[in-house]
Amino acid sequence: MEYLATFGDDLTALAREDFFHDHGDIYLGRDRRLLSLTERGQMADKTILESGLHQITYGSDGYANEFYPLFNNAPQRDFVINPAVNYGYISIAKKGIGADALAARYQAGEKMSDIAQDCGLSLEDVVESIRWHDRLAA
Repeated sequence: MEYLATFGDDLTALAREDFFHDHGDIYLGRDRRLLSLTERGQMADKTILESGLHQITYGSDGYANEFYPLFNNAPQRDFVINPAVNYGYISIAKKGIGADALAARYQAGEKMSDIAQDCGLSLEDVVESIRWHDRLAA
């Protein structure tokens, strides 16, 4: 935060489109390079890190809109965290149905096939939703 303040920024900078992260560092975009906030100003080449920067999509205002968490360290686009959908809890990207809601129905004793039919989902979607819910609840 102290280093970020030297640029006249605050925490809102971490939600902008020019904010990036990998597994150990956080960066702010500066032209075609990245400025490491973790390493207090060390520059990184954006093209080297670019493969890991696709988990977040941004709105027209330049701020983070959606986050697609990795699954087994691999990118996926089936499940998303979006503050405007399901109160920011993980949801099925194509339907916006919360994994927590599907898991609650299953825990209440409903059959997965009935849940899938009611929601217009595949059985695989319901199974994966429950898995995501359980992973994040652990």
